[in-house]
Amino acid sequence: MTDIYNGAFENCVSLNNITLPESLSSIHTDAFKGCTGLTNMNVECKNLKEADFSGCVNLEKLTFGQEVDSLGNVSFASSTKLAEVRCLGSVPPVANSSLFADNTYSDAKLYVPTDFLEAYKAADPWKRFMKTEGEGESGISSNNLSTFGFTLADGGVKINGADSEPVCVYSVDGKQVYLSRKYDGSTISLQSGLYLVKAGKRVLKIKI
Repeated sequence: MTDIYNGAFENCVSLNNITLPESLSSIHTDAFKGCTGLTNMNVECKNLKEADFSGCVNLEKLTFGQEVDSLGNVSFASSTKLAEVRCLGSVPPVANSSLFADNTYSDAKLYVPTDFLEAYKAADPWKRFMKTEGEGESGISSNNLSTFGFTLADGGVKINGADSEPVCVYSVDGKQVYLSRKYDGSTISLQSGLYLVKAGKRVLKIKI
């Protein structure tokens, strides 16, 4: 499923919990119009290009899954009752500042993986939250050359155990600085600093 069309859940007042699948990319106008009973939503969409959540006026809890990369023309500005927002991913999803209403940024609590708390505090729009807490263990790898790890090289690093896999490298503020859809083991040029490396569903934190 890639789209939820106009009025798909219109006036489904008994709907109180929904999970949006990873394959979904668009949610059309009034898809959730009149869904006054919807209080909990899980967003698993990897790249949600556009979405109309204007009918989700009583939403209280919102969770973004581990694989969520970007939120395009998406807004929960009508969800002014949000109390908890959770991001499970190691890299802050790319989103615009109008993702939430002003009172959500000031009053709701944002929960993120403990090891990546500083990354969220540095990235827009997540840094706008006044109340941000780390929770759980991310399970990120250290420099383990026997499996997934890295080797320092002149001017950068080489990633071990990720040959022919898609590899992304992010700065701690969530900006993508490298992308290979099929990594060939070559050196990735990086300046000194802290980075997050994603190969498939694995995540590695490296310091140069």
